Amino acid sequence: MSNSIINRLANLKDRLTIVKDKKSLKEGTQIISDDKVNYIAKNMIEKDLLADKYIDKLLISNKYLKTVNKYDIDENEVNINLSNDEIIEYARTIIRSIDENLLDDFNSFVKNKSIKFKKGKKDSNKNISYADAILKEHYLSSEIELVKKNSYSTVCDLVHEFMHITNVQDNFISEDYKKIKMSWLFRLKYTEFISIFFEMYSKDYLIDKYNLSKFDFNKSERIIDNKNISISSLNYLPFLIYKEFGNITYDNYLEVIKKYDIEVEPDINSYNSIKNIFYDTFEALEENFQIIDKHPKLITNGKKIDGLRNTVKENLYSNNYLLSTLLYYRSKGIYNKNDVLKLSKLIRKANDIEVFKDPLIENIEEMYDKIKEDDIAFINLDEDLNKNFKKVNRGNLL
Repeated sequence: MSNSIINRLANLKDRLTIVKDKKSLKEGTQIISDDKVNYIAKNMIEKDLLADKYIDKLLISNKYLKTVNKYDIDENEVNINLSNDEIIEYARTIIRSIDENLLDDFNSFVKNKSIKFKKGKKDSNKNISYADAILKEHYLSSEIELVKKNSYSTVCDLVHEFMHITNVQDNFISEDYKKIKMSWLFRLKYTEFISIFFEMYSKDYLIDKYNLSKFDFNKSERIIDNKNISISSLNYLPFLIYKEFGNITYDNYLEVIKKYDIEVEPDINSYNSIKNIFYDTFEALEENFQIIDKHPKLITNGKKIDGLRNTVKENLYSNNYLLSTLLYYRSKGIYNKNDVLKLSKLIRKANDIEVFKDPLIENIEEMYDKIKEDDIAFINLDEDLNKNFKKVNRGNLL
């Protein structure tokens, strides 16, 4: 797979930002033609390159925005300064309650100074904690970089990131790419759900055990993150327009956003902005489609399309925070910590095809698909929002 495709599809969350006002398209910006956008959408749909999954993500994101926009999602002021040692000790207590067998790995992290604390900056989009699995020589090294917040949310973040490490596959260091591809994509699909589940578990645990308040946490952070992801996903609209009409035009754009009540403005500026971002996202695929069109009988075309499909799938699962959050709400009251811990362990062994026959895997795959089919996730989300925020009357997002 060419690096240009991977690089262009890599940081989708950061690059997709829908136009919010008519000044967002700068003077002199070249507007991508309808023909170019039609060409990419047509090829991705006809070649089964997961355009339907992008449409699902668009409609789910729109539903999320409609749920969240009913509330005033304000950030509460918190000023609780925990030391690094206090954060680690709280996290250790939570991890012990999840599974004592995880303590050795966590204690090794602490002993090896694999947890790096950094100070967050106000109003910065770089205030991101993350866990990394790094291949060094013939062994796998992991580390966590943790942004310190003035709240107990830092403890929850540490548990979140640590749980990512617990489901890195045992075969991750294999040189056989095909052998690990299926299991790696499976991990990408569910690792965020596992971490989000235990992030929420950590918050409940701290409140119950230490008599804390919801105001001791940054209560709106994940909501705002998912709101931004949802806004970005509205830029997949060309797929839906093409599927509805077989032709992407401004008039058809107006018809689709009216039919599906999409949270975008019905004006030419928003339409052009969406087209530009859509094209920028998938432009690297265009060259491959042109080669296939020019040489349709090449026997390597099938492998080329399979490679493109894997790349697009990896991109979808790499930006899985919203769906993972909704899966948490969809599974609320159904899965407990032992179920999710078992899922984490199964992912670690996912190079074994027998793992996919486990009833838990079959059940969670079915539940994942039901996010778009029923309202349970959104009902549970709405109940949670209603406990924490005031309702407001608000028009469209933009």
